[in-house]
Amino acid sequence: MTPLFIAWAGMMFRTLFAHRKRIAQRTGRPIPGVGDSLREWRHWWRSDDLKFERRLLIFLTITLFIAVLSLPFALPQTS
Repeated sequence: MTPLFIAWAGMMFRTLFAHRKRIAQRTGRPIPGVGDSLREWRHWWRSDDLKFERRLLIFLTITLFIAVLSLPFALPQTS
């Protein structure tokens, strides 16, 4: 489960840092506001050029949730 979490965290940080960079380039401000962040998330969800990154992050997120939820069933039962 550790490699899966590391992959998810790396992809999530990559996505967040890319969002901040694009917002800063568009607005000229280093710290984005709420509206700027929402516009960037909307762009991320709809953009065809970010389709691979979006699908990979969604896949990693769902896989991580499944792994966490199945963990109690994989551990040995003790009385």
